[in-house]
Amino acid sequence: MVSYHKGGLSPELKSIKASYRLDNAIVNSEGTDVAKLDYLYDESNRSTSYVSYYADETGNWETSWKEEYEYDTNNRIAAYEEYEFDAQWYKYSRTEYTYDTENKIETELYYTPTNDVWILRYKNEYFYTAAAEIDYVNAYSYSAGVYTLSDKIEYNYNESGTLNNTLESSYYSEEWHPTYKVEYIYDENDLMTVATSLDYSGDTWVNSYKEEFVRDEYGNISEYIDFEWDADLGWLEDYKEIFTHDNTAVYDDLTLPFAYERDASLFFTHKLNTATDYYFIDNDWYEIAVITFNYFSGTPTGTTEKVETKIELYPNPVVNELTISTGGANSARLELYDITGNKVKEIQVKQGLKVNVEDLTPGIYIYNLVTNNGTTKCGKLMKK
Repeated sequence: MVSYHKGGLSPELKSIKASYRLDNAIVNSEGTDVAKLDYLYDESNRSTSYVSYYADETGNWETSWKEEYEYDTNNRIAAYEEYEFDAQWYKYSRTEYTYDTENKIETELYYTPTNDVWILRYKNEYFYTAAAEIDYVNAYSYSAGVYTLSDKIEYNYNESGTLNNTLESSYYSEEWHPTYKVEYIYDENDLMTVATSLDYSGDTWVNSYKEEFVRDEYGNISEYIDFEWDADLGWLEDYKEIFTHDNTAVYDDLTLPFAYERDASLFFTHKLNTATDYYFIDNDWYEIAVITFNYFSGTPTGTTEKVETKIELYPNPVVNELTISTGGANSARLELYDITGNKVKEIQVKQGLKVNVEDLTPGIYIYNLVTNNGTTKCGKLMKK
């Protein structure tokens, strides 16, 4: 099992950005919200988790899936865990990373649970070119304390350093055997426009799957189309997405969850607003869903309080009343924003004061707590 990380650099938060922070995505089908993704961050705007929901028959949100992220002392992703929900949370997988001295991924360890205990299954080792691009990745299965070499992905570049193709092989009978490859095509600006997947069968390469990327004048992917190969009919359209962007905000203006940072260079060249999904059925495209990405763009976050002040609000989640602790300050200003960045409440509070929030609609809010001595604490508040 080999995973793909473009460029091989650590999947860390590149910087603490605050202009627009992606806080959730809502999936709407035929006028009804059917799914939701909530992205959670810590006080330094580091991605900590995301939780997915689906709407039941009555329109209530039911939890289905989540990822949780851990960081090392160098602000790099050390691990992430996946869980699925069925009356309670069940472990699904865990991935751990180690890094070399240049912050590039060195190893990737993959675990699955047995009797609720994480068991190591695979290990990927990354090797790099002199230009710090991935050269190849070796994959090992793991059992009873023994690693067994199983697969490899080789990354091949042209003279300008652009990735030409990736070649996957399996190791058996003491030899490497090609199994799968992906070939890439770029436009005049070195932006990827086509990725074609091929299977190795009967000593020859056979088309399998193709992705096409239509670019707008800003370099954004405005349309993404999937094709499947038919030996008799050739490439058949199967699925597509059409994207809209806010081109006044570039990637460096965005704070994104780890789940999106992994592919941000493709889809978040600028601020991504919507993605509309279609399936190709009976020679026509049929819309199946619209995904809307919602950002928080209120008071800049990422400034944490000094440890000795210990300003906080609790409980979180809250039902009716919040208690505010202003630490060494006499008073503070509490601001609450909804997920679209609109301010829904602002109130001056004193040490230990209880704030009634019964009037808030259940959901996720962003709070900004500013003391009279200038200390700020920002975070996410859940209203039950």
